[in-house]
Amino acid sequence: MGMTAESLKGQLRDPYTVFSHRVRYVNYGGCYYFKPMTAREFLRINVDKAVAHFHASFRNPKEFTICMVGTPAASGR
Repeated sequence: MGMTAESLKGQLRDPYTVFSHRVRYVNYGGCYYFKPMTAREFLRINVDKAVAHFHASFRNPKEFTICMVGTPAASGR
């Protein structure tokens, strides 16, 4: 996790990253979905809770739902 925190701090010093964050803000109106993660938000992540959620969600593949869209290709073509 230390490398990710340092990467987030380094992004603040990168002019292109600052510019792209500004462009994203202008294009999407400050929507939380497109907001870049801050170092403070990163430090609040509870790793144990995240791992427990991942294991609970993806433990049993027979409970997955697959949704296919589009027209199936005709056989022989």
